[in-house]
Amino acid sequence: MVHDDEKECAALGASFFSCLDGPDKLFEDADRAFLKKVFCPALSDRRHEGELFMPPAATFAYVQQLRDLVKGEDIVRSKRKEQFFSTDFVTEDPGFSFPRTWTPSFPIENGKVEIRGRQSKCQGTLHPRTLSKEKAAALLEHVKKTSHPVFDRCSEEGMRWCIYRLGNIEMRTTQEPECEEVVGVIFSIQDHASKSAARDQNLDEQPVAWEEISKVTEYVERSFGTIAEPSTVRRRYYLVLEAQSGQKIVTERLGDGALSWIENPEALDDRNSLAKVTRSKALNSGVTFQDMKAYQAKLTEGVAPSGKRYAQGAFIHAVVFSGRGRK
Repeated sequence: MVHDDEKECAALGASFFSCLDGPDKLFEDADRAFLKKVFCPALSDRRHEGELFMPPAATFAYVQQLRDLVKGEDIVRSKRKEQFFSTDFVTEDPGFSFPRTWTPSFPIENGKVEIRGRQSKCQGTLHPRTLSKEKAAALLEHVKKTSHPVFDRCSEEGMRWCIYRLGNIEMRTTQEPECEEVVGVIFSIQDHASKSAARDQNLDEQPVAWEEISKVTEYVERSFGTIAEPSTVRRRYYLVLEAQSGQKIVTERLGDGALSWIENPEALDDRNSLAKVTRSKALNSGVTFQDMKAYQAKLTEGVAPSGKRYAQGAFIHAVVFSGRGRK
């Protein structure tokens, strides 16, 4: 015959995890979070014991040992995040902080894992970009709908580590068990050829007003496709005016109705990579930055057209003006 105390212990063991995972407030929030880490399903097999499970001893010494263990795991996780969100992380060689299975077996077997310090073959130079939490989440949803992660791994505690690439944008995320996926860092990718070309063209100088425009391109983007200045509208049109020297002007109608004129925007390649080209035209000669600035100034005298109509009108003006040429 089973003793009443034994029955009580069995019942306690059976209800422990239901109270830990369920809505009941049997534990304080801090204790509950601590115990969930101790009995993480990916790291602990105690949940399979069922009614035979006995809750851990509540003595100070034993609980302190568990807290030290959890603290050590938190430190490792923090170091992993710091490395994963840095430009030094290489997908082919994640390093000893991460599970060994993340490193491809072929290079290990052939003694060719000495690739630390170089970027993945799919990458150029990574530049961190700043984006608010809300806008980063919106961009993540867009990226997940249009592409699959180029890197998708899980560590032993069940945390998921992902890298997404879309255009010139690289996004790195983490997802803890039973939690939402969150953005850790966003990079823009600049290939070495573009970087060298920008240096050779000395784009630190400002565009000259009388410099002739060699190409005009109209783009449309989603509201969160712009890292430099996201908008709340669903679609956004803008125009890129480019000179033979490589100097670029971006002009558009902003959400408040103002007409912008930005010279050599820093994140333009990132923005263009997430946008769609609606039309583009190489210009022969005749129209300059100053001419287009004058066209914009005329529009400010009345009611500015919508963003789409402004971009279309400016595009047509540049093409027609170039076709007439200089008299």
